[in-house]
Parts: sequence; C-alpha cells; structure tokens
Amino acid sequence: MNRVPVLLAVTFAACAPSSLTDQLARASWVDLTYPFDSTTIYWPTAKPFRLEVVSAQRTAAGYYYAANNFAAAEHGGTHLDAPVHFAEGRLATDQIPVTRLTGSAVVIDVSSQADADRDFRVAPADLEAWERVHTPILEGTVVLIRTGWGSRWPDRARYLGTTMTGPAAVPELHFPGIHPDAAAGWSHTRRAPWASTRRASTMGSPPRSTPTRSCSPPTSRRSRTWRICPRSPQPGRL
Repeated sequence: MNRVPVLLAVTFAACAPSSLTDQLARASWVDLTYPFDSTTIYWPTAKPFRLEVVSAQRTAAGYYYAANNFAAAEHGGTHLDAPVHFAEGRLATDQIPVTRLTGSAVVIDVSSQADADRDFRVAPADLEAWERVHTPILEGTVVLIRTGWGSRWPDRARYLGTTMTGPAAVPELHFPGIHPDAAAGWSHTRRAPWASTRRASTMGSPPRSTPTRSCSPPTSRRSRTWRICPRSPQPGRL
C-alpha cells in the first residue's frame, strides 16, 4: 500500500527573510513516515492494519474496477495521537493551529544510550548536556529525539521487546522514551510545540503510571514512530 504522509520535516537554507511561499519553493522536504500495511506495528492490545481487496479485475461489463476496504487502530505507525488520545479536555488534532506544527527544530541523538539500555528515558540532564555542546533550545522549538529505534522497524520483537499481543504483552514491552520531567521542561518552560520520537510511545517502557503525554499544556503534542532515513536531520539545529 502507498505510504500515507503523516510527518514531514522541512529544512530551509539560511537566507534573508522571505515570504513563506519562497521558503516552501526552496525547501528540502524529507518524508519521515512509515507505510501503513501488514508490517505496521501497533500497540499489543490494538487491532492491526487490515486490507481487504474488493476488486482488482475487469468486470463482466468490460471495464476495469479496483476497490479496497481497510481498517486499523487509531494509534499506530507514524501518527500525531489523533484525535486526542491522552489529551482530555485539550485541543483535538483538527483544532491545533498549523503554526504549532511547524518551525525550527533541534535533533537530540540518544541512540547510544538507547542501544545500551532499551528502557532508557530522556531526562532533563540529557537536554542540558545537549545544550552545552550545541546551543540553548529556544522557545517554540520543535524537538526531534533520535533513538536509533528506526533500524529495528518492522521487527516487532526488536522494536517492542516482544511479539506477544493482548494485555499480557504490555509488561513485556521494552523501548526508550521521554521522562515526564523532561517533557514538562520542554512543554512548560521552553514551550516546545511538540516532540517526536522514533519508537512506539513517548512514555517508554515498561508502562509508567504518569504518562509523558499528560505532562504537556493544551497546545503541545507528541508524534512518534518516524522512520530512519539517510536524509533525516543530523543532530543539531535545523
């Protein structure tokens, strides 16, 4: 099945102020999404992607007719937790201003830490260490977390830590995430519009009693499971 564009990263060349139209015309667009198909990884208790071919042939009337039915859980693959997920009483995806989903970004690479500890969670100290080497994370900056987990896609055992499904699988999950303290620091003190990670959940594993996604203000958002790509942003500022 064709890839569904969910998350796109845009980089602009440094230049004098210009119109948005000019910037878009010069932009380099990088697709960081995964396809939705039989290999798409979902939470163990969620229903997987299903594609039913209704027709892909020439009819008795002589014309060709192609049609499919497809279904899947809301939260799987590359997505923005639509419509609200954990954000009770906050902005639904269709209510978030586009300006909150665009902007300058920083890439924080924690792949070595995640490789050493599959339950690693990004902490405030990791943010501070990154800033000492690079530059302060400015207000309104989009934060991209590179965990290296994209190299494990679509191997469920390596990506999630288990091939089991159903409630019994949840305690067996293992993958990196973001500590609630770090998420609160981005969302409240630095007002990061959203953070994105290359893994199954921003919370990390095993499942936590305080979801990272509940630590953000009404206009903040988390996106996840974006793919590794030779042209994906390098650590630093875009």
